[in-house]
Amino acid sequence: MGKKNLRRLRCLVTAQTLYHLEHLAAAAGYRDPGRVIDKLVREKAAALREGKIWKREDANSADACCRPAGGAGTARNAGRKEEKRP
Repeated sequence: MGKKNLRRLRCLVTAQTLYHLEHLAAAAGYRDPGRVIDKLVREKAAALREGKIWKREDANSADACCRPAGGAGTARNAGRKEEKRP
């Protein structure tokens, strides 16, 4: 295999998350949890693109790429009244 475009990432997770990452890595036959993180991120990005939730023009802003494009009309905010702050 040729060289892969990889970067080092250090992240701090809870003991429970580490357990689940190691469990998923073992189940998938990966050597380390980093590959599980990579796969989960790729799957999430693909799901966001398929659902047209991820706005392409806002893809570079971290704030916009991680929340639904609907804003206040999303299911999470359904039924909530918007409060006006003075």
